[in-house]
Amino acid sequence: KIISDAIKPWHHQLSDEITTKFPGANGKQLYQRYEPGFPSHYRARKTPQEAVIDIEYLEKLAHESNIQFRVSDFNDIHSALSGKTSLISIYNKTKIDLITIMPILENLGVHVYDELTTKIQNETHMFGYIHSFRISMDNKAIDSKHHQQEIVDLFAAVFDSLTENDPLNGLIINTPLN
Repeated sequence: KIISDAIKPWHHQLSDEITTKFPGANGKQLYQRYEPGFPSHYRARKTPQEAVIDIEYLEKLAHESNIQFRVSDFNDIHSALSGKTSLISIYNKTKIDLITIMPILENLGVHVYDELTTKIQNETHMFGYIHSFRISMDNKAIDSKHHQQEIVDLFAAVFDSLTENDPLNGLIINTPLN
């Protein structure tokens, strides 16, 4: 069983993950809708489990029409940055220019290692873009479990023009303030 799972193609693993998370017709529909939309570079970098999480955020994007944000730990056994960085993922219907996002990250006080933008679309529908940033604070991963909601709230407030984007935003990571 372990060997057969290890050699199973990515799209079969994705089908298994989706139907486990979303049993029945809903899971089959999500698989048929999204599986053709993942480009090869995405499949090489992301596990099917991570793809299911991205699908959940893309579905929120489709139904709520608001930009979506996620903070998670970066773990990839093939990367020297595994466990040392965090990942900020931004889901949007249109591509966001770096000049829009980088000042927010700078004022948050994090070091940005890199960014990868992935366009998710099938033959008939464009689902959106996933902007992924590997970041650290003082050469360590951010405690995403502790700071996830504050960072997500900050990004949402800045993008909705409910707060200024200034260096005070870095206080949410360095202090117990929100």
